[in-house]
Amino acid sequence: MKPLIPDGSIITCRTADAEARLRIMLADRWLSRLVGLLTTASPPPADSGLLLLPGGSVHTLGLRYDIDVAHLDADLRVLRHRSAVRPGRFVRAPAGTQATLETAAGVLPADLTGHCFEIAQVAA
Repeated sequence: MKPLIPDGSIITCRTADAEARLRIMLADRWLSRLVGLLTTASPPPADSGLLLLPGGSVHTLGLRYDIDVAHLDADLRVLRHRSAVRPGRFVRAPAGTQATLETAAGVLPADLTGHCFEIAQVAA
């Protein structure tokens, strides 16, 4: 699958209660997807997220903080959202997952499932 969004782009998603606006760090190679956020001692900033392409199931083994996880389809629609996934857990991707978004816990709105992210600004 080709990257949906270039590295450094900004995506947004508005729900009834909140809006998420995130600068994307792209993990689209085997090693970058495997390592993910594991090398970070603290969560990513509240205005950023790690987008894994292709997306799939994720684990939090070795992480030192909770994260939010959203599984997206090819249209950037949220298929499933898990809030505050604790370290040492495994999150299975639902069928149709094309990308997985990881953020610091509490960054993604609680009512995100079914909503679509949009590309607000494409990185040069």
